[in-house]
Amino acid sequence: DMLVEAESTSVLTGAPEAIALAASFSIGVAAAGAGAVARNVSDASIRAGIQNGSDVTSNGDVTVRARDTSDMDAEVVSVAVSIGVIGVSVGIGIAENDVKNAVEAKVDDSTVTANNAGEIRIVSTATQDIRAKADVAAIAAAIGGAGAGAVTRTNMDSAVDAYARDASLIAAGNKVFIDADSDLDARAESLGLSGSGGVAVSVVIADATIGGATRAWADGATTVTATGMDVTADSLADALPDGIAISLALGGAGSGAIINGAVDRTTEAYVGDRAE
Repeated sequence: DMLVEAESTSVLTGAPEAIALAASFSIGVAAAGAGAVARNVSDASIRAGIQNGSDVTSNGDVTVRARDTSDMDAEVVSVAVSIGVIGVSVGIGIAENDVKNAVEAKVDDSTVTANNAGEIRIVSTATQDIRAKADVAAIAAAIGGAGAGAVTRTNMDSAVDAYARDASLIAAGNKVFIDADSDLDARAESLGLSGSGGVAVSVVIADATIGGATRAWADGATTVTATGMDVTADSLADALPDGIAISLALGGAGSGAIINGAVDRTTEAYVGDRAE
């Protein structure tokens, strides 16, 4: 058997914390502010291929496989507390993830022969679980104000491709498989809590989006000699935003939440001209 494989396993974690405490036991003003930002970016290329006019023969199976496993977590905690007769507290937390990996398995402008009833497989897979989380609290144990703002964004825009182009694939006693699979989870979780003896405001934003494409295809001057051929593309995509805003005050309180989840991903399997 012959295996051509590219595999990547990555774990990215960012977890800053910010805590501020201010106290005034006179008629002065106690002011506290805390802010934390975490951002993860992945732009990896995972590519496996037989290309550039290669002529490959195996006495069994031939597999070309690219595989990406990514686990990314951006998590922030921001706490601001003021204590006194008059107090102001402000807490801000921002957590962001941006993933644009390219995962590709291909046979391009080459000949692959699997003898002895061997099969030919061209397979590309991606499993990505990406989370952004922000927990923010602002407390003014005083006459005054408190404001908490939490923002989380997870954007996934990876491409997962498996293909044969201008290739000759010969598996006379078996099948040819071209398969692209992706399993993507985009999570954005925001929590904002504010409390004051005067006025309190909490605002949260949670945004989770999935784009990109999962494609399997054969095109160009590709020829196949086999008992059959399967060209398949499968994609699971879950955009999971969640936000909670809580405000408690003796004077006045206000809370707002903006939650956005979107999946705009292309999943295609075809033989012929490449889709746009």
